Amino acid sequence: MKRLFLLLLALSVAFVFGCDQLHNPAQPPVDQTNQFVDDDEDPAAEIAESAAFKARMAQLSEEYQKRVGVILHKRSGDAVIQGSKITVPDDYLTIQEAVDNASPGTKIKIKDKGSPYDEDVVVITDDLRLTGEGGPTLAGNLTIMNCSGVEVDNFTINDTDGENGIDISDCEDVSIQDMIIDADDHGIRAEPASELLIKDNDITGGSNEAIHLLEVDDSEIDENILNAPDDDGIEMDDCNNNEITSNDVQTADFEGIDLDGDCDNNEISDNDVSGIDENGIEVSSGSENNEIKDNNCSNVGEDGINISGDNNEVSDNECNGNASDGIQLNSGAEENEIGSGNVCNNNSARGIRLRSGANNNTVKKNQACGNGVADIINNGTGNTLKDNETGCLP
Repeated sequence: MKRLFLLLLALSVAFVFGCDQLHNPAQPPVDQTNQFVDDDEDPAAEIAESAAFKARMAQLSEEYQKRVGVILHKRSGDAVIQGSKITVPDDYLTIQEAVDNASPGTKIKIKDKGSPYDEDVVVITDDLRLTGEGGPTLAGNLTIMNCSGVEVDNFTINDTDGENGIDISDCEDVSIQDMIIDADDHGIRAEPASELLIKDNDITGGSNEAIHLLEVDDSEIDENILNAPDDDGIEMDDCNNNEITSNDVQTADFEGIDLDGDCDNNEISDNDVSGIDENGIEVSSGSENNEIKDNNCSNVGEDGINISGDNNEVSDNECNGNASDGIQLNSGAEENEIGSGNVCNNNSARGIRLRSGANNNTVKKNQACGNGVADIINNGTGNTLKDNETGCLP
């Protein structure tokens, strides 16, 4: 009994401390002054969306703290806190009840009960694993906030209430794997977070992106199938040192992968972003030192790769058959290295285009053949064009 009381007391203190951290996160303010402005984006709306997201997370934290306080108060001497395994619906009828009664280190197994779990679930406990068995469905939103070491895998989230499929806020070391996510709003939205692993998921966004990352660092977004019929496949705002690899963006109304704001030192590689409505990969004016390699950016509605930032390396990409250019460097894009090994053939306009004001870039050892207006056009100053193959006559 004494050990149970001490455990309950420790849990109460952990919840209170965790929620206080959520209301006062030690995160730097977002500098919006240098945001790249896209024709399809409203900076004020982006700021408002971020503020609304943070307010919602704070409200959920407060509500969850009150609910858990009631649960702890009502527990009797024979109550059981399972520290190793909980099964839903065998031990608890709902996923949220299982989460509320789990201590750090608990594995929560969610069984298919023949109908969806119609609930929203909030997790703020460290080192939990929520894993599906038999293909269960959560008909609601999953929020993971102010915690670390959470793993989510092997079930379906089908949110039809105008919310995101998964919200991640003020977390580190969170893994989302082998999930099917179909949401009315974002598929997954994270702000801020670090050391995320989002891998092998099938994610569909509704009115927003399949994946939206804001102030997310040191994370891996790998081998996901992404659909965003009304927005970007992946949007990253002020994100650094991430690996975006081997994703298949099947539909996107805007960009396949969009690096917005100040996104630095990210690797964008081996992604297939063909067949989308606008640019395959877009890099904004504040984004620097990113490596963009081995991607297929073909048959898109605008440019295969569109660069406005500085000091980015673009190599070994396929940018063929696009409605505008294969690769375009916009005014203000400087010190970028385009090549070697990019193939930019049969685009409706240009293979590689350097606009006026795109200065001091290097374009070397690329192939650009059969493009409608020109294979390579350079309207900037101080650019180096070297050893590129054009014309490609048999």
